[in-house]
Amino acid sequence: MSVEPTRLSSNEYQKLISERMTPATAASYLKEQRVVLRTFVEMLKEFYPAGDILPRLIAAFMESDPDANAESVSRRVRNWLSGKNRPTSQKYIFQIAFAL
Repeated sequence: MSVEPTRLSSNEYQKLISERMTPATAASYLKEQRVVLRTFVEMLKEFYPAGDILPRLIAAFMESDPDANAESVSRRVRNWLSGKNRPTSQKYIFQIAFAL
């Protein structure tokens, strides 16, 4: 299965090959983190720019599991949106997608 690169990935790839970087120069470029990487939060807000993302996600998670601890769900979603961590399970990713 072929995976198409995103526009940003493609731009970075073109930059690496167009400047005829040596492997050492390319490694240095990557180590210095000059590559533009989007965070989970940036991607989430790009796909769902409305301002109600926090309450929407909390409500969706609570609806899917009414027995869940509301404070725990709220903390988890706040941590995702603050960039402290990101969803680690496929289940959470799907729940986020359906919520939005």
